[in-house]
Amino acid sequence: MPELVGEAAAAGAAKLLPQCVIAGKLCESPRERRNVLWRDEESGLAGDTDFPRTVHVVADDRLTGDERLRKSAGQAFAMIGPRDNAGTLEPFARAFEEGQLALHMGTPRVVEGWLDIYAAGLAQRAGGQPADEAALAFGWGTNEYMRSRGGYGVTLECGQHQDPAAPEVAHRAIHAALRLLGMVEPDPRAEPPAAPALLRLVSVKDRDSEEDQFVREWATFDPVAKGEPIGVRADGSVLTAERDGFIVFPNAEALPGTEWFYFAVESDRDLTRPAPALSRAWSRSAA
Repeated sequence: MPELVGEAAAAGAAKLLPQCVIAGKLCESPRERRNVLWRDEESGLAGDTDFPRTVHVVADDRLTGDERLRKSAGQAFAMIGPRDNAGTLEPFARAFEEGQLALHMGTPRVVEGWLDIYAAGLAQRAGGQPADEAALAFGWGTNEYMRSRGGYGVTLECGQHQDPAAPEVAHRAIHAALRLLGMVEPDPRAEPPAAPALLRLVSVKDRDSEEDQFVREWATFDPVAKGEPIGVRADGSVLTAERDGFIVFPNAEALPGTEWFYFAVESDRDLTRPAPALSRAWSRSAA
């Protein structure tokens, strides 16, 4: 275990409560598919067993991204939540702070839109019927729970599980987050974080049959052009890219009726700028 855990504790981990959390996935059971450490079946909430009393910054050499990257190759990246909104799916008022945290993770890409597309996928499988709370709860992880309690969080996908660089990605990101939050002394040698590419998930495609096959081995963030073949269905029909974009979380071993791959496009979101005045006004009233 790196000494960072002791460093964070000495700095006073309570300073994070109830502000933010960096969520990562330990290499646990192969059946684990979400960044969920516990689930309350009655309430549908998920998170750490000590929530909401404690927020953990995980620092461990097993922190190498969750199972989505175990299934496919790809670079490290960060995932963030929604923009400020007063909607029903995931109301939020701290998008700028969360964006700043994501910028300091040091990953070449940041991805938004997870819960929106997860909910859309559920509705798609239900013939257009909106998903109920129990179904949506399975898409919740530590970060979604944290946002529901007034905080914010970033998921750090550190790389494919066999990538030897993944532990260092986690270590650097946690140190950067602790400096950003004022929990450890700033590094005078540290350079400003480079601007990452920002992508937005826009759709998910399911594998309908075990005979559905990709046209080639895809990796997360492989670019595709509009009309480019991605896979072939069991009936011989070719599934093509709906527009220029990127393959995300391809799973050649997906079971029929489950997610085969996600599709992302370049986002117009600017993580360096606070929300517009209207959203900030709503944020103050929601605080």
